[in-house]
Amino acid sequence: MSNDTLSKYGKFFEERFVTSLVTDSAFAEKCVDGFDLSHIDCEYLQVLTNVIFKYYEKYHTFPDVETLVYSVNSDVKDKTTKNLIQDFLLNCRTESPVDLAYVKDKSIEFMRNRAMKNAIHDSFQMVKKELYDDIPKRIEAALNMFTNHDVGHDYFDSFEHRTSSAARKCVATGWE
Repeated sequence: MSNDTLSKYGKFFEERFVTSLVTDSAFAEKCVDGFDLSHIDCEYLQVLTNVIFKYYEKYHTFPDVETLVYSVNSDVKDKTTKNLIQDFLLNCRTESPVDLAYVKDKSIEFMRNRAMKNAIHDSFQMVKKELYDDIPKRIEAALNMFTNHDVGHDYFDSFEHRTSSAARKCVATGWE
């Protein structure tokens, strides 16, 4: 059990963390930038988390439990790992998430601290290479890694939808 992984909180905590990734796409979205598979010690949870984030890389959305079951069946070759993941996903489907807010808070805190630790380590390497201008950028990136990136309405993403006649009812003003 490493003190540099989520297992320092116990296996149950790791399972609840992955349950949070499976059931809460907003939480999973926060974890995309700073999560590393080395944060988890349990092998089958690493495999499942890898499947989740690979799916996100490809489709830019997180899979639901049924899609995960299908992805695991097609992507995971080891039968023991596949069975453990399927049992875990079955529990995710049937159990109600209990006290996941605590797990999410502690997980974000852990990943934020780990990101800061890595940024400081990288800064030492930058000092050796005399890349002093990059140090504040690296530290700032670590500090901002798990903040809320939702800034509200994205004007350009839905421009065509907003300007189509189906999206709005045009009213004549008499100034045409």
